[in-house]
Amino acid sequence: MLTRLSVMIFMLPFFNTRVFPVLVKAGFSLLLTIVLFPVLSMENARFPDSMTAFAGLMAVELTVGMILGLMILAVFEGIRLMGQVVGFETGFAIANVFDPQSGAQISLLANFAFFVSMVLFLLFNGHHILIHAIKESFDILPVGSMAPDPALVGIMLSKPERYLSSL
Repeated sequence: MLTRLSVMIFMLPFFNTRVFPVLVKAGFSLLLTIVLFPVLSMENARFPDSMTAFAGLMAVELTVGMILGLMILAVFEGIRLMGQVVGFETGFAIANVFDPQSGAQISLLANFAFFVSMVLFLLFNGHHILIHAIKESFDILPVGSMAPDPALVGIMLSKPERYLSSL
């Protein structure tokens, strides 16, 4: 549960910047896990009985958290891209500023569109919807429901050169 939540928190648009220290993000992840734990039903959860099954479970939870975090991040980065395109088309491409969050040069309109979308997200209680969606993600995909077969994980860990050679 903490794995999925921490990956999602680290990828959220307002937490994936250099402004927030890693300990603040980790503390917020732990706090959110403690708050959500009593309201989640763990009756369908399957917990591993071996170390390879545990590694597979962590990999799956990490992947699920990353997918959910990327879905949220894609919306806000799409808005930033929209501001970049509008700025380029209207002639504001020359007026770039250094964005300390991303560490790159970014259009004024892109930065403006991003911050307006963040304000509107918070104004319309998007953070409440996001916390509810995180809770629903555990109802839809309980912890351990997509865990790989421990025998398959054992085979993959015994001969990693087969799978690394394809990279």
